[in-house]
Amino acid sequence: MDASPGNSAGQQSGKTELLSLVYAIVERDDSALSRLYDLTVERVFGLALAITRNHADAEEVVCDVYMQIWQRASRYSESRGSVLAWLMLNCRSLALDLLRRRRSQERGTEK
Repeated sequence: MDASPGNSAGQQSGKTELLSLVYAIVERDDSALSRLYDLTVERVFGLALAITRNHADAEEVVCDVYMQIWQRASRYSESRGSVLAWLMLNCRSLALDLLRRRRSQERGTEK
């Protein structure tokens, strides 16, 4: 178990960077969105893939997550959780929405 102070400081600076990026996205800084994507896409894609179990669907969800972040960054509230938690919650919601839509479409074509 690595409980070194450096590890904790690194995690804190990572959280601070993500928070700064969200504030920059609110100001329409597209380079901030690009940096946020680079720092978080592996985790977001991993969750999307775990939920959808389909590579193409997971990619669609990831695109939707970052589009939603761009459109709704001003709604982020630090008091409600970390930036990463917010991203993952958005990912989960969008992935489940996609699965519901697919199921609904499949039922519609079966009739």
